[in-house]
Amino acid sequence: MPDLEPLTIDSQPIGNGWVLALRGELDLATAPMLNEHLRELQRAALDRLVLDLRELSFMDCAGLGVIVAADLRARQAETQLEVLCGPGQIKKVFTLTGVDRQVTISAPATQAPGGSHSVTA
Repeated sequence: MPDLEPLTIDSQPIGNGWVLALRGELDLATAPMLNEHLRELQRAALDRLVLDLRELSFMDCAGLGVIVAADLRARQAETQLEVLCGPGQIKKVFTLTGVDRQVTISAPATQAPGGSHSVTA
């Protein structure tokens, strides 16, 4: 059985928003941690929230559900939520489920200056 990769979330402020760079596996076991982190950030009045999924190695429907819920909260708060993901399995999950038509998926952006904060599951 392969080793499980813990989920690591590096948070970096950008103006009146945040970039969350996720590494590892976003699944049933780790999705609640991301959900809580997103809810905490979304309680503040943000202009922008970016989820950088380019270094995720795996994502299941639990992770996808957290992102869809965050997108719904962002729309209600008139916050711009963007998802960055490279080609491969993660992008395929968005495409096959049709979530790519709901959530804004953007081309990878350059990293913004500022300190980062890490959280690991």
